[in-house]
Amino acid sequence: MRRKTVFFLTIALIGALSWTPQLMAKSQYLTQFTSKYGSSSISTCALCHQGSPPALNPFGSDFASASIGNHTFNSALESRDSDGDGFSNLAEINAHTFPGDPSSKPAATDTTPPTVTSFSIPSTSSSLTVPITSFVATDNVGVTGYALSESGSAPASGWSGSAPSSYTFSSAGNKTLYAWARDAAGNVSSPKSAQVSITLPPPPPPEPGPPPSGEGVEAWVDRWMRLTIFLRKGHDWSELGLLGEENKLTTYLQLEGWDSQSQVLSGLLYLEPGSDEEDLQKGAPIVLPLDFLVISSSQKEFWATSQFTEEPSTVFTARFKGKLVKGELKPGILQSKHKQEGEQETKAWFWLKGKLIDESQVPEDILTLSAEQKSLPAAEQREFP
Repeated sequence: MRRKTVFFLTIALIGALSWTPQLMAKSQYLTQFTSKYGSSSISTCALCHQGSPPALNPFGSDFASASIGNHTFNSALESRDSDGDGFSNLAEINAHTFPGDPSSKPAATDTTPPTVTSFSIPSTSSSLTVPITSFVATDNVGVTGYALSESGSAPASGWSGSAPSSYTFSSAGNKTLYAWARDAAGNVSSPKSAQVSITLPPPPPPEPGPPPSGEGVEAWVDRWMRLTIFLRKGHDWSELGLLGEENKLTTYLQLEGWDSQSQVLSGLLYLEPGSDEEDLQKGAPIVLPLDFLVISSSQKEFWATSQFTEEPSTVFTARFKGKLVKGELKPGILQSKHKQEGEQETKAWFWLKGKLIDESQVPEDILTLSAEQKSLPAAEQREFP
């Protein structure tokens, strides 16, 4: 009994030892294969063996041949067609078909490109983003990619797996858009084009910015100006209630207040009582409020609009220009600018030229009238007949 047991154990040991080289070989070449090509459905014994090991198929024979593979997956082995099915060993490995089995081979190469059968977009648009109303393509195997371009050359990027629903242009105008389709083999269709005319609506008006800061305007408050009003020929100043047919009038303007909220620089215009004008009674000067709406300002100058009456033609733009030196306003001037209509200057009754002066240069009767105005109740100070 003991001899029979020893006999069977000996037979089993011999069998195990006979399989050890084959198991080691399998582990070695599969490790080498997956290290180079990655693990796949062909990473099995059937890659090199026909039936049960150790029988080799044509690929296994080439792999083991000292003149070809020499037990390595080299370029000589990759370039061979071991099973004679018309595909190189490397092409079959990449396609995950067995390079040693002629019945296992990649599918036939697809050389037929898709066809874009329908493509349309609206003929006009008021937006840079235009909807795609139709984009249909067919292929003998199947369409795998869709793309749009503004060029008649096939795009290298921008492909998607489904037909896009819109396209965004970079600018307005007359545009041509091209539609493309691609299949799994990389075949690209001929383009189908459509045209659109894009006209964008005018942009909305800009949001009103902050009002002028009034920088430099405050320095003009409580200052006097000798202001000369020049009459344009052919106009009767009596329409303004000022005077008759003189060509110019010397007046005095006191800039009396600055309202930063309403951006208004207020002043009083005094017609000199000593005028020789027939329409003016001596000792009964005219006083007119003259307010300036500031439209832009800086430390050295600002622009403002004003008008003598409610008539639109009496509106003018004034430029106040001066220098602030250590907080004190140095010689300042005022110049008017008439309204313009297109290239032509409108018929204006006047233009202005003024210069800052010290209070000592203001006639006594004007100063007296100014003091009387300041003594009036606030509600009456700027009410004039």
